Amino acid sequence: MNFKQVYDLEDRLITFVCQCLDVYELLPNTKAGNNLEYQLSKSCTATALIYGEAQAAESRSDFLHKMKLVLKEYGKHGLIFESFIKNQLFKILKLI
Repeated sequence: MNFKQVYDLEDRLITFVCQCLDVYELLPNTKAGNNLEYQLSKSCTATALIYGEAQAAESRSDFLHKMKLVLKEYGKHGLIFESFIKNQLFKILKLI
């Protein structure tokens, strides 16, 4: 049997970007919410864009460097989503 391994990272990153942008639309229309939406939308879209650049890397080291940047940008969102969830939960608990 011949199994071909499929790397669908590009599709997954695009899905990630779309999901992030949907979540950011839910942020409140405040100075803090608008600033966070701006910063995070730039950062999340960077993951897919940098990955696209990595596909055209001129060398193995260039590819690895760009993939590290993708991971760095992607990693920011785990912390940000966690803090966003805790903040929303705090606001809900405060109302009770």
